[in-house]
Amino acid sequence: MDKLKKFIEEYGMSGMKLWIATFCDDPCVFPLIEKCIEYGMPILLHAFYKATGQMVNESTGLNVAALARRYPQAKFIMMHLGGNCYHCVKAVREHTNVVTDISESMFRRDDVEYNVR
Repeated sequence: MDKLKKFIEEYGMSGMKLWIATFCDDPCVFPLIEKCIEYGMPILLHAFYKATGQMVNESTGLNVAALARRYPQAKFIMMHLGGNCYHCVKAVREHTNVVTDISESMFRRDDVEYNVR
């Protein structure tokens, strides 16, 4: 928490990314989310649903949705359309505090159109 505060206040950090050290909705993450809310910073969340080869502690749209429900005042960005937009975008679509992106992923046009709808 001290490092997060230092990077925000001294170095001008403007957002935080959570990768796969733990699921994004693990309680150990809550203090970080609360600090980002306090500073009005967005939180970039790695989320990727795979039929096989899911990494240990790799969040999916279901984890993002759970976190968004717990913290409706937070600003979340779910990366990669969650890897499978039909699974992950569907999980978060009711949460207005979650936006998605298509970073570093290969998608078909219909995947992107589904996300937009």
